[in-house]
Amino acid sequence: MRPSPAAPGLVLVWVLALAACSNFSEPTMPHYRRNPHPQQRYEITLRLDDAPGPVLTLQGAAQYEVTDLSCVPELAGTGVRPVPRYSLPATYIRTAANRYVIAVHADAMRDEDYHGLGVCRWKLAALHVSLHLADRQHRDIAIDPTLPGEALLSGRGSTLHFWRDGRPRVNPQDAVALDYQGPRTYREEIRADVFSVTFIPRASTP
Repeated sequence: MRPSPAAPGLVLVWVLALAACSNFSEPTMPHYRRNPHPQQRYEITLRLDDAPGPVLTLQGAAQYEVTDLSCVPELAGTGVRPVPRYSLPATYIRTAANRYVIAVHADAMRDEDYHGLGVCRWKLAALHVSLHLADRQHRDIAIDPTLPGEALLSGRGSTLHFWRDGRPRVNPQDAVALDYQGPRTYREEIRADVFSVTFIPRASTP
């Protein structure tokens, strides 16, 4: 038995419901501005130890977020304020084999009243790095280490550990990245199969 077509009134209600749902959209965001005269410069030494091969490419980006969302309008009908985020490319120089210095500014974004609700103040939320390395079999090893903004600004830094071939394992103990704990938390028979990426941040003059 074929299902009967929906009544026109029901179709109209369904269309109106979809139209109502479509009204839950983000407010139009302004063009967030960069600080034309940043002063809070940081240099982050990135060091690879026991890497499987040379670095083929490196890209870095500093991510910024607004700290107090009271300066941002709510999404229509939700009461939720979206977090404004902005990313800027980070500059770097190679100082030695598998060692780089990356430069960012903590005050790269301009604090301003963008929405008429008060001044939006920005913070440096994280430094993201994308690395491609080649191992001895000429395979492309891709990793994406991140330094949280708190660790960067405090000068604490961090060390992350990765598999030498960049691939995850089936064993749940064998994650792709080991975060801050070091290779001792790996199973003993595979500790030699990891390498480390270390971030060493310090404040610098502009």
